[in-house]
Amino acid sequence: MKKVQVSEGLRLYKRGEYTKALEVFLHATPSNDNQRLMLFYYVGLCYTHKRMFGNALLYIQQVVDSHLGFAYVYQCRMILGYIYAVMGNYIQSEREFLSLTHEGYESAKIYAALAHIAYSRGQIDRSLQQLGQALALDPENSNALNSVGYILAEKNLDLERAYTCCKKAVQKQPNNPAYLDSLALVYYRMERLEEARAMLEKAIALSGSSVPEMQERLQVVKQGIKGK
Repeated sequence: MKKVQVSEGLRLYKRGEYTKALEVFLHATPSNDNQRLMLFYYVGLCYTHKRMFGNALLYIQQVVDSHLGFAYVYQCRMILGYIYAVMGNYIQSEREFLSLTHEGYESAKIYAALAHIAYSRGQIDRSLQQLGQALALDPENSNALNSVGYILAEKNLDLERAYTCCKKAVQKQPNNPAYLDSLALVYYRMERLEEARAMLEKAIALSGSSVPEMQERLQVVKQGIKGK
């Protein structure tokens, strides 16, 4: 396999030009099994970015079943878990993430992913438990903090803890629209409507596009302010 082929593909991939990178990788000719698996790896990544998940699965699974190396297999299992979750196959998604924990590979990212699956299946207590494990491994994990805060606020449970978690996530990533949206929900539940409006307006401005859910929540908050 010519190095120029791979380097050009990688250059395009890093620039986010996944269609062009994919074309390069698909036309590259590997000279041994390792090179073939590396091509499968990058082809799978390109298809994943293009949201062509059926195609991505064909290539990513072959890397998982190989002995290419822990780093690649680990990442591909994470990708498989993500793809299955997006496709609504939560059982298979959970299986991929759990397989890593059973092999002794634990991380906050894995438990946060498992928490998302549990939440999507309506298993709120299990989701919070998984997020607790994520935070035990990484107390500063912004994604886990935000998820805990959002779930608590959505279910109107422990609003003080929800506030602490969401506020910390926003402090770590002040321009993350999803985190601002979660904090806005907390403010709304706490009847701090002006602060909720400010958070939502900032989240919408930073999202760079119209987000119907945020727009709807902003209207509800504005109506609440007018009603006071």
